[in-house]
Order: sequence, then C-alpha cells, then structure tokens
Amino acid sequence: PTREIRGSVTGIERVDDITFASLNVGSNDAISPNTKLVLFRNGDQFVGTATIMSVDETVSVAKIDSAKTAVVVGDNAMTGINY
Repeated sequence: PTREIRGSVTGIERVDDITFASLNVGSNDAISPNTKLVLFRNGDQFVGTATIMSVDETVSVAKIDSAKTAVVVGDNAMTGINY
C-alpha cells in the first residue's frame, strides 16, 4: 500500500502451530494479500508482525509471523513500518 493503513485484531484462531488474526480492514481499505503488518498494543507496545493471507471487502486474515507476546483481540495493526 502507498498509504498507512490502520486496523485492529477482531479474532484469533490457532491451526496446528500457526496463529491467524482476523482484522477489521479489507480491500476497501487497500489491503491486499502479502501486505506486511506490525502489531502493537496501547499505542506503542510492539507485539509482533503479520502477513495478510486473504482479503474480503471489509475484513482480512493475517498469519502471525512473529510475536513478542500473545496477540489478542483489540491489538492494533499498521502498515508502512519497516521491520
């Protein structure tokens, strides 16, 4: 994406050893598969990183790539940060 996109985690699901997060942003927000996200809490607490796997108009699902702490519903997600 050419602009910063912000969303939040609306759900968490574990499948085997992989954690997926549902997000409240989708293609209407210019999110597309393979978009990299940084996850954070309380404005500035780094939680981890994720990659968008699937996208609908208003929601998307991301695979958690790495996490310093467990990703939870309500965590924030943002594009545009290099990591």
